[in-house]
Formats: sequence, structure tokens, C-alpha cells
Amino acid sequence: MIEKMEASAEELDFEKAVFYRDQLSMLREVQAKQAVYTVQGEADVIAIASQAGMTCVNVLTVRGGRVLGGKNYFPDVDSSEPLADNLSAFITSFYFQVTDDLPAEIMLSHELPDQVAVSEALASHFGSKVVIKTSVREHRAEWLDLAKLNTNNALKTKLGDYLELHARFGALKDVLADVTDRTIDRIECFDISHTMGEATIGSCVVFDQGGSRRRDYRQYAIHDIVGGDDYAAMKQVLTRRYKKQPLPDLLLIDGGKGQLGIAKEVLTELGILGDTLLISVAKGEGRKAGLEVLHFIDHEPLDLPMDSKALHLLMHIRDEAHRFAITAHRKKRDKRRSSSVLEVIPGLGEKRRRDLLNHFGGLQQLLGASQQELAGVQGIGPVLAKTVYKVLHE
Repeated sequence: MIEKMEASAEELDFEKAVFYRDQLSMLREVQAKQAVYTVQGEADVIAIASQAGMTCVNVLTVRGGRVLGGKNYFPDVDSSEPLADNLSAFITSFYFQVTDDLPAEIMLSHELPDQVAVSEALASHFGSKVVIKTSVREHRAEWLDLAKLNTNNALKTKLGDYLELHARFGALKDVLADVTDRTIDRIECFDISHTMGEATIGSCVVFDQGGSRRRDYRQYAIHDIVGGDDYAAMKQVLTRRYKKQPLPDLLLIDGGKGQLGIAKEVLTELGILGDTLLISVAKGEGRKAGLEVLHFIDHEPLDLPMDSKALHLLMHIRDEAHRFAITAHRKKRDKRRSSSVLEVIPGLGEKRRRDLLNHFGGLQQLLGASQQELAGVQGIGPVLAKTVYKVLHE
């Protein structure tokens, strides 16, 4: 939080810096009082706020009398409805579908219209009594104030991000005015990730004027190509995607003219080339961020200035596609490598390999385990533990 406050100040965004300062100040005050008083109790502190058609709910977690942290949610609700009604809908959804932990107390910023019924339903579902409160004092009032502050700050930040995103889409429309008259709303971007051709993954991320659409993200494991052939990987991903899915308004490819050519070839073969605007974004001189060049099929390349909001939008989407691809690639690569190491150990079947990895949390943690710790895993024993340790450390 301190880093966010300082970064906002450096960017001259003093309003956001003040938000973080106030939030930090209240959190420190609560923590200071926690150090003085031994407050007991398990509670969730929940506040709701709405502004400009957007609703935010903050869930602050208190365990053992200490604030452990909080999380913001932006539920898809009708903001014209009373806040108490929307809070009631959120609480039932949260406790019945999201969490499996019901504390002894739930403190709310608004009294629910069906508070008794909700309390009874939660008690019946979890098999334990819960008290729902809206009127609280002393440290509990401070917890509720902190949840309200978190809610309002998150809402203002989200609205600011939304307005910035809207401005970036407007700038993109202006930049592309000479290229297309197509309305740009939905953008899909693709990237390929691998390590020297190993565990190749293709990613697709989706954005529109409301932001990222994570539920529409997709990852594609690449098969039957020569390792390291990015063109073949891109061709496979695009073919698999658009044989079944409609094209977006803008199809963004991470790469230069070569990848653009592959995308054109795939869409031509599928007979849908004219159904989207196809752009590839290539790194410029020295592969430095901010020097990207946009390539088109039937238009000269565009070299946008570093402060262009349109460029910032495309770079953000491109970087998200890269993040999504490399995360999946590393997970697949590490799983394959860990499996291959353990598979050569005699007497260590699939179930025991899985039990070892689950017990220690991964291959790196397993490598750090002693022979005695290995023997303590159910189904391993001292003899097999000695073999496993010897193979892993030879």
C-alpha cells in the first residue's frame, strides 16, 4: 500500500495518493490498538457502496481478533436497487458459493431486509450459529469504518480505471480512422510461449470497453509441430479458435509481419478474412517498450508516439496475453519436468509421485526435503525414501 501511495504521488495523481494514505492510516490505527488490546472474535466485516452504476463490496476478514486482510468484489447487480437488497444477494452468493468458512459474527454496513432469514439459512447450511450485526461499537466500529473506506476507495479507483480505459478506446478509434470505419469494441490478442521449443502454449485474452473478460480467456496446448516454430504454433491456435468461435472486432497478434502473414493465411483459408481488423504489434528499435510498430494487411505501418493512449491500450492487452501464455507454459513445463524426474525412480508409481508432490507442494520443495521427511509421507517408508533421496541428489 505504501508503494502504491508513493507511486501515485510520483505520477502526480495526488487524489489517489490521498486514498491510499487514508487507508494506510486507518489500518495502522487498527493494528496499533490490536497490539494493546487482546480482542477475541472471528468475524467478517462487509461494506457495500455504489456510484455511477458500479457497485463494490469489501469483505474484511478478522480472525483471532486481528484484521488479516480484505478483498474487493464488483458484483453484477442492478445498481438502481437499494444497497441493502444488493448486499443481501451478495451475502447469500458469497457464503453459499464462494467461501466455506462461516465466522461467529458478520458485521454489515447496511441492515438486510431479510436479515433473520439469511442468518437462519447460513446457520442451517454451515451447522453453526452466526450473529449478523449492523450496530457495533469500539474496535468493531473501527473494523467497519475500515471496510467502508476500502469500499469507497476501490470504487473510485475502479471508476477512474474505467474512464481511462474508455479514453484509450476513443484514442484507438481516432488512430484507426484512416484504416477502418469498423466500430472497435471486442479485442482478442494471441501470444505464444515456450522454452527452447518445450511445452509450447498459445494464449488468447479478450478485452472490451468494460475491461478484461477473463472468463473468455483461453489457453491452447500446442501439439505436432517442430519445437520452437512460432509460426506453426500461431497457425494452429488461430485455426482451432476460429473454426468454432466468431471473430472479434479487432484481432491483435503479438509479432511482426511474419506472424501477421500467418494470421492472414488462416483467416483466408477459413473464408473470414473480411470479418475483422487484423493488426500485429511488433517491438521497435532495440525491442524497447513504447517503440512498438503496428502492422496491417492493406495499410502502411503505424509508429505511434510513446504517450499515445491507443498505444498504451494495445500494449496493455499484448502484455496481458504474454503474461497469460507464459504462466501456463511454466506450469506445464514444470509439471512435465517434475514428472520426468520422479518417473525414473523404481517402485515410485503414479499415486506415490502425486502424493509426494502434494505433500511438499512441488518439486523444488521436494528437493529440499530430508530423507527422514520423505519417509514420513504416507505410503513411502524408510526404504523407498532412501531410494528417492539418492536419485534426487545424485
